[in-house]
Amino acid sequence: MTGTPSPSAKDRLLGLADRLDIYELLARYSMARDDCDLTALLATFTADAEFERHGAISRGQAAIESFFRASFARYDLTLHTVHLPAVELLGTRTAAGLVNGHAELVLDAVPYLAAYRYTDSYRKADGRWLFARRHLRFLYAVRADSYHRAFRDQLRIQWPDGERLLADYPEREPHWQRGV
Repeated sequence: MTGTPSPSAKDRLLGLADRLDIYELLARYSMARDDCDLTALLATFTADAEFERHGAISRGQAAIESFFRASFARYDLTLHTVHLPAVELLGTRTAAGLVNGHAELVLDAVPYLAAYRYTDSYRKADGRWLFARRHLRFLYAVRADSYHRAFRDQLRIQWPDGERLLADYPEREPHWQRGV
């Protein structure tokens, strides 16, 4: 038989352990975000990490800290629920992932609902998996009382400032084919 040898039992176990560690990283991040625990949240990122949202990129711990301080001040309450991620181990120290989730948010006493997707890069440093890069995109973000109307068009990002924005996905994905 030719080709790539199948991984050993030890390699498969190490891969499973790495995936579990990354899943726990995702849980710690969400809980720290919801608890407004800036120290725990920043501990999930590498020193040179990047965080991108709506085209704005925060680079490094200080910029990411500033982003989350502003986020904590904006929301009265948040609950982020992470769904099972798709993680690809790219070696013993790097990995990539796609992570879907839902959020319940309260802004100025008004409840909002959102569905999001992170495109992540992970790096193992000092025996721990951390975020090297997170890119946040939204399927929708709407007032809870208008959720039933949210899917009528692609303008599904509707934050309190009144501007309606195109959803980040799936319509913008190059492979998107509706009705095929």
